[in-house]
Amino acid sequence: MITVGIPTYNEENSIAKCINSILPQIKKDDEVIVVASGCTDNTVLEIKKIMEKDKRVKLIIETERKGKSSALNEIIKNAKSSIIVQTDGDVVVEKGAVSELIKHFNDKSIGGVSGNPIPLIKKNNLFYHWTLMSYQKIGRIRENDTRQGVFWHMSGYLLAFRKQALLKVPFAKGAVDAWMGKIIKEKNYKIIYEPKARVLVKAPSTIKDFINQKSRVRAGYVLL
Repeated sequence: MITVGIPTYNEENSIAKCINSILPQIKKDDEVIVVASGCTDNTVLEIKKIMEKDKRVKLIIETERKGKSSALNEIIKNAKSSIIVQTDGDVVVEKGAVSELIKHFNDKSIGGVSGNPIPLIKKNNLFYHWTLMSYQKIGRIRENDTRQGVFWHMSGYLLAFRKQALLKVPFAKGAVDAWMGKIIKEKNYKIIYEPKARVLVKAPSTIKDFINQKSRVRAGYVLL
């Protein structure tokens, strides 16, 4: 059995697509836990529509927005499985990605596995070439770090971890995935990168989006 956890905030236009990309990849005894944190749009309604058709989907509502760390801790606390796959509510998990992550946990020394984010961006966008080069470069670094046994920073867009290796996520305004990897490493587990576990991610399309994304990440790293 596995648990798939999805923290989400105001993603009424994407959450159904995300959940529906996952359901065909999991078994009848698996579960999907979605934590809707302080949502003010129709995100909860969209989740409930899917719940009516598929009992594997479960919903936890935080009436106030408490951040990704709080949502992840709700997922960890309520997960029935010892293996948790985490993704975001605004992505699409490609076919076969979940099994590519999970297969590595046959090795008891593995505590975490990172997926491979694939950026979605139009060719005529200002950041198109930079975005492709950036994601490709990061992928090569992850592969090299995995070969050397020093990889630790999983991608928060898609990752999996052993519950006993990460019982709680500390509060962080950014780079929550970096904290997760740090904690797992400190418990002497290995973390690896699986390039075949692909997840489609909407890349920043404006200068404002780009600055906001990088600011959140850097803010989290300051505290590591």
